[in-house]
Amino acid sequence: MRVLILTASYWSWHNAAAFALEKCYQRKGWQTKVVDLTDFANKIFVKLTQKSYKIMSEDIPILWEKFFNLTDKVFLAKLIYSLKDPLWQAKFDELVSNFNPDIVISVYPFWNLVVKGYKKKYKNSFRYGIVITDAINIQSFWYIDDDIVDRYFVIDDLTKEIVVEKFKVSPDKVVVSFFPILPEFFVDKRHIDKKKMMILLTALKKDFIFSILEYFKYKEIEVKIVKWRNDKLYEKVKHKLGDVEKFAFYDFLDIKKELKNIWIMIAKAGWALTSECIATDTPMIVPYYIWGQEEGNVKLIYNYGLGFSDNDINRVKFIYEYLDWNKLLWNFKKVKKKDSCEIVYDSLLSN
Repeated sequence: MRVLILTASYWSWHNAAAFALEKCYQRKGWQTKVVDLTDFANKIFVKLTQKSYKIMSEDIPILWEKFFNLTDKVFLAKLIYSLKDPLWQAKFDELVSNFNPDIVISVYPFWNLVVKGYKKKYKNSFRYGIVITDAINIQSFWYIDDDIVDRYFVIDDLTKEIVVEKFKVSPDKVVVSFFPILPEFFVDKRHIDKKKMMILLTALKKDFIFSILEYFKYKEIEVKIVKWRNDKLYEKVKHKLGDVEKFAFYDFLDIKKELKNIWIMIAKAGWALTSECIATDTPMIVPYYIWGQEEGNVKLIYNYGLGFSDNDINRVKFIYEYLDWNKLLWNFKKVKKKDSCEIVYDSLLSN
């Protein structure tokens, strides 16, 4: 069995899904190949889009919200995917011809452009699955003609309902698989100890972080503070609070492994991280998130009772202090699926 996995290095969540799937299939002895759009497409285009995405999503998030909403039209996706002979179609055709996959899985929507071009030419080629790496707010670029895609894979039942309604596809083609995470990273915790916490600084604001850490400074607590992609704030926090014994500072941590021993996460609601928190029964406090794209992740957190989102420091302190965190534990079982990677290949092998 040959599996081609299509991803894109626009932050971490697409690659997290791709590499989990790759590892799962390699364990089965299958031949796998992961192709990154940023290595495959025009380098100038990639650099421009990566920089634009960072500026809009993290530096000026209101721009990303406007862009997300403006382009969230199925007819626009149809128009783009109807383009004839895009510049990298021939390159993709050559890739498929050389690797000859039985299954192709995309975890990034713009691969649909060349997949559609190929499958229109070669009707009885590979089976095609799309792993949607967003929840509830599903951007229209995930859409592709119903006769091209064999399966959509989504996080939960609510997202499935939205995909079926928005894309007008058969419910049988939309499979609830959760986010692809290898089974060894799942944890069923027996309790939540709110004295053990991690803070990822990406996109978080200076006033909020200093206020919450000042509050924690007088609590019996252990806090791991991770830079992630926020160098400036990290250096300011470390300079001012680096001598506080209960605060530990890290440039980088293997989050999936660390979450086994962390009970509460403060971070923005990126989808790979949100899924990893769900997989490890780790409630989230989300002070900030990218409107449009990550808004759906926050809705999912609220829908299942997996944490909360608020950047009012007084409300956050109150909820942290008085919420019975252990009552959230059963909610994680409603969403997570330890066989998430297995579900994807089983569904693509079935008729």
